[in-house]
Amino acid sequence: FGDYDARFFAAISIAWRKQIKNQTWTSSQVVVDFNLYHDGKIDSLTIREPTAATILQYYCREAIRRPSPFEPWSKNMRQRLGNGPRHCRITFNYLVR
Repeated sequence: FGDYDARFFAAISIAWRKQIKNQTWTSSQVVVDFNLYHDGKIDSLTIREPTAATILQYYCREAIRRPSPFEPWSKNMRQRLGNGPRHCRITFNYLVR
């Protein structure tokens, strides 16, 4: 599902970069788990191993929440995955700036 995933991750990346633009932070990593459904909706958004600053966790959650719902799955995806959910994990890396 490469085409779908590329658009999906691009939407999240754009939302995340808009939030962190002109911000200063320390090196850290935020791992986010969530479920994605056939209609583009998400649920069960959870921060795993929350060691990053609260504001950085917020930016990551919002980068996923803001562009949702995402585009619906293609017919081929629905045939293979049903209605979902598709379990997703995204890792956001902050570098010293």
